[in-house]
Amino acid sequence: MIHRSNREVEKAYRNAEDASQSRLKLIMGGVGLYNNTEPEEKYYSEKQHFILGNGVDTIITMGKEVFKKEYYVSTLENKPSASIMSIVQEVYDIESEKMPHLSPLDFSDERGKEVILEVSEKQEFQKNWKPETKYNKIIEQGQDYWNDLIASKGRQILSLEQYETIVNITASIFFSPYTAKYFEDSKDVDIYYQIPLHFKYDIDCKALLDMVIINHRDKTIQPIDIKTMGDYTMNFPIAFFRRRYDIQAAFYTEAVIRSNRFIEYSKYNVLPFKFIVESTVEQGNPLVYTCTDEILDRGKYGVPSKKIEGHVLRGREGFIHGIKLYKWHLENGFEQDKVVVENEGNLLLTLEGIVK
Repeated sequence: MIHRSNREVEKAYRNAEDASQSRLKLIMGGVGLYNNTEPEEKYYSEKQHFILGNGVDTIITMGKEVFKKEYYVSTLENKPSASIMSIVQEVYDIESEKMPHLSPLDFSDERGKEVILEVSEKQEFQKNWKPETKYNKIIEQGQDYWNDLIASKGRQILSLEQYETIVNITASIFFSPYTAKYFEDSKDVDIYYQIPLHFKYDIDCKALLDMVIINHRDKTIQPIDIKTMGDYTMNFPIAFFRRRYDIQAAFYTEAVIRSNRFIEYSKYNVLPFKFIVESTVEQGNPLVYTCTDEILDRGKYGVPSKKIEGHVLRGREGFIHGIKLYKWHLENGFEQDKVVVENEGNLLLTLEGIVK
């Protein structure tokens, strides 16, 4: 049986103050990274990988009906440049506060022209151009996007290319002989999508898993995360270690074990964490990556530094170190790093890094 979540449950999860694996990874990178709240360079910006990844997640975990409610497919093959989109978006936000029902003509009329020039100056668009030249370029490249903003009614706008990529990725994942079996519904299996889990590991923790498959016939629990990547799927291990997905896998596994959500299945065997991975640059070869015990131990406990033939291989900390560090900051604040406070700013630098 398929069990789907909804945006209200997801919102409640995200509003919870419990520590997530992403929050732990940030604090492990230092308070500078954790507290980094630098504003976007533009008033509005889109990150292609987020749009594609979120679109795929929505279809798979929330269903096609939710996708239709939240996404608008443009007739544009491609969207305008990031700078033009940023200007159009701010003009739209300004004008929609004055008039609840905007039309395509509101962008290019005289009042619209005045707002466009004000916004373009504020956003420092082509500072060396004459006002008329800037205005004409924004109208030429931004009018269709303005029309889409009106038609979308607050939904995420997708270009045709983005939409086709999302559809291709989801179809590839659903029907590939390597991955299709994980999405098959049957009477002996419960598949939970976007399931929030709360648990205690010295502090209050939370995890939002893309998939958890409960097989009542085999008495197993299979946690899964779905990844889209802007590279070929065979290169996933590179991103895996760079982005510390070992911490995610270990932390999510701990969530399944410790959460009360599956307490009735406490005697079921929790299987090694899996990542289902598909590419945004070339669809058709989704792969399943299964984490070994060594990987999960690395994500939880970390690995120590070691010296090989005179060269030092620096170790990596696991999520338990992140939990201890996060707990310390909850008690002492997030203004300065723990190692700085405890050593009064006098740090010892070794081949293995800073002595903590």
